[in-house]
Amino acid sequence: KCDSILIDKILNIPTPGTHINCKTLSMFYDLLAQLTPLMKISPDSKEKSIIREVTECIRQNPFSSIAEISRLCKISESYLYALFKKNAHSTPNDYRQRVMCNMGVELLLTTNKKIEEISEMTGFSSGSYFRKVLKKHLGYTPREIRKLAGLC
Repeated sequence: KCDSILIDKILNIPTPGTHINCKTLSMFYDLLAQLTPLMKISPDSKEKSIIREVTECIRQNPFSSIAEISRLCKISESYLYALFKKNAHSTPNDYRQRVMCNMGVELLLTTNKKIEEISEMTGFSSGSYFRKVLKKHLGYTPREIRKLAGLC
């Protein structure tokens, strides 16, 4: 909540498309300095905090199983799946696969390695499974990714 003077200042800040000069920037930063103390940071829920911890753990340990991830995060595997379903609308394994896909894309774009080699390096059981998961999560096959990047 703010007073009418502050509301007036907010309404008088130039919008995108107008000329921005030193005066405009000064008005903006003055307004920002007045608004910042009025802003309230809503505390994160415990569940979102756990999800954040788990996603970081998966990024750091993409080759670990979900059972191992749950042990590392000190929560049960069933609770982990329930949290993901409720808060992320996916599964922890889907997230893990996306992380592995991103690793694969990086290798596809920065190396000349064969798709089979990349699938092995990124923890997929086979090149065909890598193709299938990449297509599922990103909408493209490895060859299409390289072609779009101009590498084929």
